[in-house]
Formats: sequence, C-alpha cells, structure tokens
Amino acid sequence: MKNTGYVIVYTTFPQDYDIEQLCRLLLDKKLVACIQASPIVSFYNWQGATQSEKELRLALKTSADLLPQLEKYIADNHPYDVPQIIAVPIISANILYENWLSDCLTGLQT
Repeated sequence: MKNTGYVIVYTTFPQDYDIEQLCRLLLDKKLVACIQASPIVSFYNWQGATQSEKELRLALKTSADLLPQLEKYIADNHPYDVPQIIAVPIISANILYENWLSDCLTGLQT
C-alpha cells in the first residue's frame, strides 16, 4: 500500500472555543495545508464518570515530517488537560491534491 507522506490530524476543542485564530496561525506557519471544522457531540469517560460535550472536531492536513511540530503546537495551546491528537496516514490521494498539499506546506503556491 502506498504512503503519500501526508497525514490527517484529528483533534477536538470545546464548541464555544474561538478556533479561528489558532487555525489562521497554523496556516500562516505552514504547519497545515487545510483545516476542516465540524460540530460534534462526544461521549467519553473522564475521572470515573461518563461525560458528554458539544465540541468542534478539527481535521488538519499536513505532512508526516511536520507532525511533531504540529502536535507540540496543539498541545501547548489547547484548553484540555488531555487533548486528542491523533494522526492518520493518507495512503492515497490524487496527484493534484498531493501537489497542492506540498505547495501549501512549503509556501511555493503558484
């Protein structure tokens, strides 16, 4: 199976958290090429009790090489004690999308 060298990082934030500044900063720093935000409801166990919260799920597209920097930035700027930071490899993408990702992450957009 082919590995493109790109990943999608999933994280969640409280639904009332202002993510726009964070998203713009990650894009400006070229740590991500794209961020998609979706409202969700999460159910989870925390400190011995079942919880549910309205959250925003972010799907961040980046390269595997930038993953350590992105993980650190999210962890350092996250309101949760234990933020979800999960990376999933992109095993296939059309070449035009891969080229676009590369251009966005290197700043070489035409």
